Amino acid sequence: MPGEIVIREEPAGTTPLSLLQAAVERGMDPEQLSALVALHERWEASQAAQRWADAVTAFRRECPPIVKGNTVMNKGGGSERYRYASYEDIKRITGPVEAKYGIVTTFSFDQSQEGKLSVTCRVRGGTHSEDYTSVIGLPKGFGTNEAQDSGAAMS
Repeated sequence: MPGEIVIREEPAGTTPLSLLQAAVERGMDPEQLSALVALHERWEASQAAQRWADAVTAFRRECPPIVKGNTVMNKGGGSERYRYASYEDIKRITGPVEAKYGIVTTFSFDQSQEGKLSVTCRVRGGTHSEDYTSVIGLPKGFGTNEAQDSGAAMS
């Protein structure tokens, strides 16, 4: 079915976790158990990355185009300078498709650099996540205070 995510499962008894359980039952030494735990963690990360790739592929296939419906005009001349899609417009289109495939987007902000704002967008699907960070300058000179400048940059 189009847009459906295919979950790949290993045959029963072949997962690192099942190997770990068998090793514990046989009394394997702690060093070998530690190696099996590490193997299991790598296997889980690999499975999560594959599920992430499947979800993103399905999202990209199904997500409608984003229309740049907002206009910024040139000062004085009244002609169009450029068009953009607001965050709200983007989320209105992408949100339902993200939800369908378990994709979650969050933002974090760091203002420790003077006059700069570091914005990190974390896109997560299950236990797998990817971060995208941008550093932008804080706006100044609009008759606003520091808190308003920060809020404008964050939005």
